Amino acid sequence: MAFNAGEVMATLGFRVNPAGLAAYEAGLNKATAAAGRAEKATAASAVSSGKAAGAMGALGTVAKGGAAAGLVALGTAAVYSVKKSMDLQKALAEVQAVTQATPKAMAAYKKAAIDLGTSTGVGATKAAGALAELAKGGLSVDDTLTALKGTIALAQAGGLDLATAGQTVAQSLNLFNMKGSEATKVADSFANAANATTADVAFFSQGMAQGGAAAKAAGLNFDQTTVALEMLAANGFKSGSDAGTSLKTTLTQIAHPTKQAAAEAKRLGLEFFDSKGKIKGVADIAGMLGDKMGGLTKRQRLAAAATIAGTDGMRALLALYDQGAGKAEKFAAANSKTGTAARTAADKTNNLEGNLQKLQAQFDALAISAGDTLVPALTDGTKALTTFMNQMRDGKGDGGDFAKTMSGIGEGIKKSFDLVSDSGHMFDTLFSGMQNLGTNLGTAIGKDMGKALRDAVTGETEKVKPKVANSQMQNLDNAAVMAKAGGVSEFKVNAVLYGDGPVRERIAGIKALVAGVSLAKVQAVMSGDNPVKVRLAALAALAHHVPNALVQAILTGDGSVKLKLAALNASTKVPPAIVQAILNGDQ
Repeated sequence: MAFNAGEVMATLGFRVNPAGLAAYEAGLNKATAAAGRAEKATAASAVSSGKAAGAMGALGTVAKGGAAAGLVALGTAAVYSVKKSMDLQKALAEVQAVTQATPKAMAAYKKAAIDLGTSTGVGATKAAGALAELAKGGLSVDDTLTALKGTIALAQAGGLDLATAGQTVAQSLNLFNMKGSEATKVADSFANAANATTADVAFFSQGMAQGGAAAKAAGLNFDQTTVALEMLAANGFKSGSDAGTSLKTTLTQIAHPTKQAAAEAKRLGLEFFDSKGKIKGVADIAGMLGDKMGGLTKRQRLAAAATIAGTDGMRALLALYDQGAGKAEKFAAANSKTGTAARTAADKTNNLEGNLQKLQAQFDALAISAGDTLVPALTDGTKALTTFMNQMRDGKGDGGDFAKTMSGIGEGIKKSFDLVSDSGHMFDTLFSGMQNLGTNLGTAIGKDMGKALRDAVTGETEKVKPKVANSQMQNLDNAAVMAKAGGVSEFKVNAVLYGDGPVRERIAGIKALVAGVSLAKVQAVMSGDNPVKVRLAALAALAHHVPNALVQAILTGDGSVKLKLAALNASTKVPPAIVQAILNGDQ
């Protein structure tokens, strides 16, 4: 559409810059071409999305008779599938970051997470999280993959979260130089230990974390360390962390005794290490303690244990004495049973909740399969749009051309109007002129013409305002214009501008909006039952950032108008406590 500057000038009654209108028209034409180029930036996404649509066939079809409902369901399934695929990718990215595994190894990790996560009901994403914990423990790719099954069994049998189970298995395998295939042994040993004592699997997980390193350093293997923790659990230890710490202290003390401790052990005939410096087995130590300390009184035994192992370590030493060699051998025999963790896990998940979890895991695996096809398409589209936005920012390529064109349009609009008034507010000048014309003619026709023109230009119908002095109305209009120019939304300004209150109250309300007060707080004050002067003081207080709670307390209080005015005026200058004192003084 071509603009006729003469027609525009004749119609609106002010001077127009024809060159500006021409620039505006040229800018529109150029924007159309640039928008066409912008479409190309998302072409790859559209093509990829079309190819990806077939992946949703596994999740359901859209019935011909209910196409709308089917499309909604399909869209929901697509979103769910993408999310599940992204969650698994994020978990596997952690594995990749830790292991720096090859693409082939990552494919194996993903398959193991999906297969075992689905069959056990823990889900692929949580299984991948367990892989990450095993990998952090320094296990190789093969050991990590083979350890996953035992880790899941340990978690389900012992009620542990998979991350904790993964840490426990990785630590045990690393400490005692065990292979990934022995993860099942770790799970079975802890499950057997929990069955043989009043402790749970978490107890032995925590105990191994605290005492495992010292036990390994002293020469105990995994089986012996587990038996030692069982002896402590059977003797009343309630916390695995406490048991592990006490065991660590005992082993440290007997390996590096003080002169007094060494003399006491020698006096009693206690030898904790063999001739090669290796610590004796737990059953042997328990039997030795029974033989050498059995003839002592309780007081003598307690004193001897404290001297040898210290006040903390003596608890573990006395636990071995109390439980004896027979209990240690019984625990060791029970721990050799295999398949305990898997059976316990199966028993605990053989219920409605467990079956629902397996069903959910199956559905999630299906969603991941579909999402894996959708994600690349979305990734391509996202990259294309990101590239275009970067070009707009940097002023290069198609995006740069588009940004420059839009800038040219804005410049064309700016140049298209050359107003007579220095203010540059075209519409304000126009409205004011039409209102003055109506006044000078002395008829309502002029006013109606001005209002009609305003309605035509703004697309809004002017609200009926109370009859007030023209200067007050001008101040109100100026306040509204300045508020909008200052960034206050037109909706908020108009809500106050066209309200029912007096003009000066509406001006105060707009000023409060400019100060950052919310529309709800402003309207709460303006709609109250207090006199206008009190409401004006309240709006001023809010504009000075006086807390709304304090302002409302003053407004809704039982004080006199005079007191409320004093309190509101004081609130802008003194702390709230003093204002409250003013209120309390009147009441």
